[in-house]
Amino acid sequence: MVRNYIGIRNKSILINPNNEESQCYKGACLRRLDKYEDAITWLEKALVNDPIHFYSLCNKGVCLRMLDKYENAITCLDRALAIDPKHVYSLWNKGVCLKMLDKYEDAIIWLDKALAIDPKHVDSISIKGVCLRMLDKYEDSITWLDKALAFDPKDVFFLSEKGQCLRLMKQYDKSEKILHQALSLNPNHIFSLDSLGICLQDQQKYQEALIYYERSLKVQSNNLWTKNQKEICEQKLKK
Repeated sequence: MVRNYIGIRNKSILINPNNEESQCYKGACLRRLDKYEDAITWLEKALVNDPIHFYSLCNKGVCLRMLDKYENAITCLDRALAIDPKHVYSLWNKGVCLKMLDKYEDAIIWLDKALAIDPKHVDSISIKGVCLRMLDKYEDSITWLDKALAFDPKDVFFLSEKGQCLRLMKQYDKSEKILHQALSLNPNHIFSLDSLGICLQDQQKYQEALIYYERSLKVQSNNLWTKNQKEICEQKLKK
């Protein structure tokens, strides 16, 4: 379907090469196909024709975020937000970029702005929960993750984050229960496998922890953190 839309926009661009709406739409379609660099090429063409074209700025910011160019993404999103300060998706994207730059308190400021406009924006709710966990505010984090789970009780990401918080609060039984729930929904979810592994490792259940580290490495064999934890457990079992 997205490819069909690209074909339609290509025809429109042939008729009018400077049509920023068609250029932007083609860029947005390429973004949805995960072709972020190609998308940026077309979004920049749109911005040459209209430097304050809101959706081109917004989509370019998203593409830059997906390419891990967080500071550049923020610059672009700020230009979009100067046009529409209440655009929830841009506010959320800026919050995510700040989170990825380890600026968790700043991220929460922008996520709160999104939530002030749309209190049910589940992506902002969940990412705020993650930021609070990274700030060691585990109880607050769980409060927000529970809000996210109220919208989707079977979301593996929400469950795994809550499980990690419970582990960090040393509530191991509750953590294991939540993480097993996440893995019942997605048996190959790396974060849940690793979280369950470290939860068992914290309890000195090294043999059981190895099971989950090995499962994790079958999914992502080059994960250095998992390899290191596996080696620690193996060394503990040799003593």
